Amino acid sequence: MSLLLARPDFTISMVICTEIGQTVGYGEVKPASQALNHKLVGKDLVRLALLAKNAIDTYRSKFVLSFLVIGHHATLYLTDGTRNGFYPMVEIAHIQLPMSLKELPLFIAQTDQLTIVSSAFWSLCIDQKMDQQSSLMPTLSDNEIATIMDIRTNRKRKANTSRHNH
Repeated sequence: MSLLLARPDFTISMVICTEIGQTVGYGEVKPASQALNHKLVGKDLVRLALLAKNAIDTYRSKFVLSFLVIGHHATLYLTDGTRNGFYPMVEIAHIQLPMSLKELPLFIAQTDQLTIVSSAFWSLCIDQKMDQQSSLMPTLSDNEIATIMDIRTNRKRKANTSRHNH
């Protein structure tokens, strides 16, 4: 199935009265057991980038929030649509989610990271329309993406998406 046709695990959309409006974020989730499957994790990250790019183009947004949760680790990204056809996707936070009440103090200790994410989301992603007509770039097809991505699953080098302990 196409990377863009399959529904994401999470969609963050604005609701206006009873209508679902502009999409301002996307999320993908993988269980901890798939953390070492760099191919699937990388595919989800590419998918988040494509979904964010298309939301920016469709809704004329300046920024879109994305998150990738693997086990109890969440990485949050902000995709910038203000660069005239270039869509940088920047990691803004990496948060360890609590798996029990005993781990709640660790989560609370990360409030600085949560504040950064909340501030970025509310100030950059909500109701921020592009002022001028920027040049839209076409989205890569699934075949073009498959050509770019490595077809091998087992690789010796560390994946960029793998930063937590396995």
